[in-house]
Amino acid sequence: MFGSHQAIPAPFGITVFGSAVSTVAPDVASIRGAVSRVEEKPDKAFAAARKGAQSVQVTLGKLNVADFGASRITLAQKSRFINGEQKFVGYEARITFRAQVPALERVEQIVCALVDAGANEIEQVSFETKRLKDIRAEARRSAVMAAQEKAENYCRAAGVALG
Repeated sequence: MFGSHQAIPAPFGITVFGSAVSTVAPDVASIRGAVSRVEEKPDKAFAAARKGAQSVQVTLGKLNVADFGASRITLAQKSRFINGEQKFVGYEARITFRAQVPALERVEQIVCALVDAGANEIEQVSFETKRLKDIRAEARRSAVMAAQEKAENYCRAAGVALG
């Protein structure tokens, strides 16, 4: 019969929710970008994108950015509207990359150097922490304490004991 089973096996008591927010100063910046080149033939687009990506990698090495990774290369046909008509302009080869920069004060310098080296897309610069696992564990402990305090407050208001 519908509704004959309750979701709460013992319908007496209270359920509380606790939450916590931790504000943390970043200790690393993550830069995501890409090198893309459009050429008439796929092999020329691949070669041009690879050359640009190699230049980006050399630049990161010169800037002592050791944590760097690149994706596989992708290829897509590109067209543009010219005089109201869609015209084929070539093939776009694209290589995405990411770099982690622990020296936050150098982020703008590194982004500018990447563009100068041939990166024509900077998709995202985000500021993060390498201590995320520890910060989350601390926030969970704080959330449990907040829930317990809330439950104790409800129990005091109801004139009953917790537990």
